[in-house]
Amino acid sequence: MGLGEPVCAQTGQIDPVQIDRPQTVTWRRLFRNVCQDQKGIWLSPFRAHRQDAKWWVLFGSATGALIATDTWTSKQLPNTRDQIRVSGIVSRPGAAYSLIPGVVTFWAAGAIRHDDRLRETGLLGAEALANAVVVSTVFKAATERQRPLEGEGSGRFWTRTGRFWNTGASFPSGHSTQIWAVASVVAHQYPRPRIIPVVAYSVATAVMASRFTGRKHFASDVVAGAAIGWFIGNYVFHKRHRRPLDSRPSRSGEVLSGVGLGRQASGY
Repeated sequence: MGLGEPVCAQTGQIDPVQIDRPQTVTWRRLFRNVCQDQKGIWLSPFRAHRQDAKWWVLFGSATGALIATDTWTSKQLPNTRDQIRVSGIVSRPGAAYSLIPGVVTFWAAGAIRHDDRLRETGLLGAEALANAVVVSTVFKAATERQRPLEGEGSGRFWTRTGRFWNTGASFPSGHSTQIWAVASVVAHQYPRPRIIPVVAYSVATAVMASRFTGRKHFASDVVAGAAIGWFIGNYVFHKRHRRPLDSRPSRSGEVLSGVGLGRQASGY
């Protein structure tokens, strides 16, 4: 059982009724869905089952270890102009201005092709992206971590910048959180052919790494962002995905695994 899957409160097992029940996912319901998601996302650590606890422990331990070594790892980079320039280009697909057109393209293509799965991918991608923005913004405001090029470069937390809502803080990486949330939705929606999740996660990994090599974030920032983003995408998919779509024929997977996905990779 994965994190974010619907479970029965009495048995602690996956609830087949919740899984099979079609969920209404529309642009009109997006704001309401995100509000509902936020409650579940923030309470999920307290509702985790024993088999899920190991993932929370692993995530916390890895993040703590990376934070402890962030200053050292940042100094291992050559930090050349070309490195910074290329990293900035690679990181663009993880920005909201790239991801929003990307998820809208999924939805529009599904509407034009009358492909409900492709259309749902766009809607769930938008929902996951909105949740990722909210969660990363809250974490940034709460931690107030300095970026690698700020202060002494040690990535101090709670720097008290004087800003009530410090959205420019370093922890976690917003780009990493956002791209992994959308990639997680795409990978869950199209597990076959294998090339689709491979490409989706490869693009997300490239963006994540570029935020580190571009000296915009520390290693712990991008890894934490990736983990949070993947969880959000996983949560949204299992909560909103309409299972009856799995039994319907769809050519969207063939399109995405071919030229279509290759063109969209640079757009989100």
